[in-house]
Amino acid sequence: MRRSCPARDLRTAPLVVHGPTQRRRRAELAAAINLAWPHNYGRAGGSNMSDRQLYRVPDAMVLLSLSRSVLYEELRSGRLRSVHVGRTRLIPATAITEYVALLEREADTLRDVS
Repeated sequence: MRRSCPARDLRTAPLVVHGPTQRRRRAELAAAINLAWPHNYGRAGGSNMSDRQLYRVPDAMVLLSLSRSVLYEELRSGRLRSVHVGRTRLIPATAITEYVALLEREADTLRDVS
């Protein structure tokens, strides 16, 4: 029988990984958690999100408040642009701005139709 573990703060949880997929997801989650804490912005080791031109997927997830699967679906559909540098997928800041503008236009269109 498996015992349930008490909830832990993910910032202090040990990195227990069992394979490449779990390792990647844990790294993405750790990056998203690190970016989500406002006290990290503007500090060494933290990132100032407004100065960046390219965002990794976990950073874009935090900025757009989207899950990983929804973000990749938007990329697949062409509604959100990305570039590759080697094996890294990066999302330009301009693409994020255009995506938000697209969502606002769609919301305006729906409001006008109603």
